[in-house]
Amino acid sequence: LGMSYRAVWGKIKSTEERVGQPILQKQTGGVHGGGSTLTPFGRTLIERYKQLEDLTRSSADTFFGSIFAADNIWENSPGKPIFSAQSREERQRGHAEHREEERSGVEIAKEK
Repeated sequence: LGMSYRAVWGKIKSTEERVGQPILQKQTGGVHGGGSTLTPFGRTLIERYKQLEDLTRSSADTFFGSIFAADNIWENSPGKPIFSAQSREERQRGHAEHREEERSGVEIAKEK
């Protein structure tokens, strides 16, 4: 993680305070030493974060592809707009289609 033990525990505590419930079940000492495990809520939180991360990455890839499409960016000379009116309309149509796909994906995730 590239963080100190204390910094990690501070972030965990801060997250628990913000969400209003524990994300870790902590056990101190004992014969086998202490340890921590995720609570069911903590597992759900991580699963949903991963879903958000996947959707964000997918959206960024789509937007990057439509904004920096090779057929648009390399053919224009310096000082000219990168996109024509037609390519802008195509991009907007593509974004609308992508948003619809994302909505469908979220509905599927809710059903699980």
